[in-house]
Amino acid sequence: MFKQLEDINGKPEPYEFYTAADLWTGKHTSEQMLACHLNPGIDVSSRRGSFIDKSVAWIGSHFNVGGGTRIADFGCGPGLYANRLAKCGARVTGIDFSERSINYARGEAERSGLSVEYINQRQEAHSCEENLQNGFWSADKYYGFLNTFKYDDAKVVLDKYTIVEAERTRTVYNWLQYFSSGSLLGEFGEAGFMHNELHGNVAGDPFDESAPEFAIIARV
Repeated sequence: MFKQLEDINGKPEPYEFYTAADLWTGKHTSEQMLACHLNPGIDVSSRRGSFIDKSVAWIGSHFNVGGGTRIADFGCGPGLYANRLAKCGARVTGIDFSERSINYARGEAERSGLSVEYINQRQEAHSCEENLQNGFWSADKYYGFLNTFKYDDAKVVLDKYTIVEAERTRTVYNWLQYFSSGSLLGEFGEAGFMHNELHGNVAGDPFDESAPEFAIIARV
């Protein structure tokens, strides 16, 4: 038991493990993630519906989206952006490794008469709580451990979930990378993107250095 607790509470190296596919493709957790995506009143898996509408309107105007525009939506989820952009006349390809989300997106596109190509890209603080996060991780009874680690030098935060069920124990690593505008502009510059714009978010709000989010438009 001591060794198990040591493993549960151990701090890995930055990006030592990658388990995103487990979260987004698991039969139970993918259903929970889709439900969060489709809840228009919360900012969890996706932004609120009102923000998405505002964002798509700005993207359409700023980039003159219309017939002849080609858009690739990486990590498209259930098509909340892709389908809206297709309504602007764009030719959209949505890519995600969550089969459940892709199937939902395809169904919504078909019901709306939209031509969107969806591709399923397959990939093979400390707390413990019974049925952590209200049963999010399994339909059966389980105990969930959450450890949050900060890596100040790498500007990375890890939420490490250990889910203990009667028949199995699994660990999910949710890595969060934080950037500054200066560091990202430097990376884009090194990659050959020289005409870059800073905005407050993907709805085109003014950039604010002190705000918790920002968006960059990178052009060659």
